[in-house]
Amino acid sequence: MSAFKNISSTGSNGDNPLTKKVYIAVLAALALAVLANLPITNQFFPFNLIFAIGTGGRAICHELGHAFFGWVFGQISIPTPMLTFPFEREIMVQLVFNGGLLFFAYWLRDKSREACYGIIAFVAVMGLISLTPYYEYIGLYMGQGGEALMGGILLYIG
Repeated sequence: MSAFKNISSTGSNGDNPLTKKVYIAVLAALALAVLANLPITNQFFPFNLIFAIGTGGRAICHELGHAFFGWVFGQISIPTPMLTFPFEREIMVQLVFNGGLLFFAYWLRDKSREACYGIIAFVAVMGLISLTPYYEYIGLYMGQGGEALMGGILLYIG
């Protein structure tokens, strides 16, 4: 059970469900993250291992962000751990990929209306942006967006 899922709710007697153990765990994770990223300490085990795993995971999420938005805008994109290979933009690729997203939204219609509407809005907005020359900038900048999105997903399911 994640401590962050009920962060805004209160218990039956009005107290906050976040206990002292949760605060200690969050502070310990923050301290571990700082120690794993400091140049002085990330040379030693286990901090070097944590740093390597975190850097590799971040790089993969970064490249997946570029690749996903390449596919949204009709570019066949192949992500690798340090580089994404985009190919020429084709309208059929864009139609098939966004059609798949819309089918996923249709599949979610009874499970989560909010997610269904969010996917439909995303496809509509990205479709409009794809008609402008600014779609290339979104593909470039969504490497960092992929990292942030994956971080948010991991915090939500954590």
